[in-house]
Amino acid sequence: MAILKAYFDDSGADKRSDDRLLTIAGYVSTVELWEKFDEAWDTALGEFDYLHMKEFGDPNGIYKSVKCDPKKEAAFMGGLVEIIAENTRMGVHTTVMLDDLRRFNREHNRHLNPYALAIHGCISMLQWKFPTVEIEVYFDKFDRASSLVEEGLSYTESDVYQPLKPNLLPVATPIRKDESFKSVRPIQAADLLAWEMRKLLFDRLTWINGRDFFQLSRRAVLESYARWVQEHTEKFGKQPRNRKSFLALRNGTRPNGYVFNYENLELLEKRHVHGWKVTRDRGLIVFSEGKFV
Repeated sequence: MAILKAYFDDSGADKRSDDRLLTIAGYVSTVELWEKFDEAWDTALGEFDYLHMKEFGDPNGIYKSVKCDPKKEAAFMGGLVEIIAENTRMGVHTTVMLDDLRRFNREHNRHLNPYALAIHGCISMLQWKFPTVEIEVYFDKFDRASSLVEEGLSYTESDVYQPLKPNLLPVATPIRKDESFKSVRPIQAADLLAWEMRKLLFDRLTWINGRDFFQLSRRAVLESYARWVQEHTEKFGKQPRNRKSFLALRNGTRPNGYVFNYENLELLEKRHVHGWKVTRDRGLIVFSEGKFV
């Protein structure tokens, strides 16, 4: 059985400068590989009890002994990324542009929740990539976790362009009350992906705005990005920042996911012709491939 264990990162919860984005991400793998992952992860952490990216960003925090030496930090993070690459089947992520969602809700008289929408994106990707496999999905704790997970599943089940098999719809729940990201190791890996994905996209907001990623071909997306990089370089005299930690994750784990900006939310509205709640008698379900970055 494949398991996706995802860590939820609310980019607006503490009013940080990048609170325009909400990213949810995680990894999927087999039970056997997750067991190997746990053992290798504990060994790689060494003196540290857990990995938490917000704390890792503090040069004077608990990871100071690693952060003080760039080579040591690179080796530490590189080892963790290698463990993720060796023991997971796929990375999954979804980012919601919060201002775009507010505009969409206002113009369409909707009340879509960003957490539920990001959950919908992750579950949709799992359904697309593993259409015949039973999947258990675990989320880190957050406010109203159970109800928002159910709402996200409802968004997925009411999407008429999803290749849904109701008996294979992932079983998604928050982790147990007696657990936390400190004790559930795969959520620490998911935290790393969510953190890096959000940081990457925040640095590329001027490219993301107005792009209809669902309609564009993979080639068109790459061409659009290349033009944006050239424009950015000419304007600022340097290329957009490429975080080494993200590049290592991308090259090692090849994450798949969605960016829900206004244009893509408009397209999702067309895929919910019967509304965003579950309707059991929808007739034939048709699959339409979605593009992603």
